[in-house]
Amino acid sequence: MPKPTPSSPAHMRERLEAILHRTNHAIYEFANQLFQQVGGTFQQAVVLSYIHFNPGCNQKAVEKSLEIRSATVTVLLTTMAEKGLIERQRDLRDARCLTLSLTPKGKKTLGRCREVFETLGEVLGNGVSDEELAVLRKVLGRMTENCRRAEGMGLKESFTKNRE
Repeated sequence: MPKPTPSSPAHMRERLEAILHRTNHAIYEFANQLFQQVGGTFQQAVVLSYIHFNPGCNQKAVEKSLEIRSATVTVLLTTMAEKGLIERQRDLRDARCLTLSLTPKGKKTLGRCREVFETLGEVLGNGVSDEELAVLRKVLGRMTENCRRAEGMGLKESFTKNRE
């Protein structure tokens, strides 16, 4: 098989993964630096926002909607409860479940997080036109769909079996 050249489609795909990884890492690190100023992390801010818009939700809803692993959500919620940002209460309909709600401190923190989200959006969009953002949203959405479709087709499992 010929070695990909810098302008070949195969080389562009390889570079694309590296670019996406580097961009994701840079955004995540920068976002965490910003959110540390309000006493939290990027993930905590996202969860606070979710609970605000979905009062009375439970941990499973957070996991599913935000696509975060159960163990990660458990740690996030425990930390947020210890900081006094959220309350967990027994669900009256299902005693096995705990419902989540923001405390007054959580609501105040969320207000500060909104300012950070605004700043993050401004920094990320600096020098990027509305048309470019529209294309970016469309392309990233398509890539996400492609990955989910490939997962559903068992390509991940197939790849793993072929490598053993």
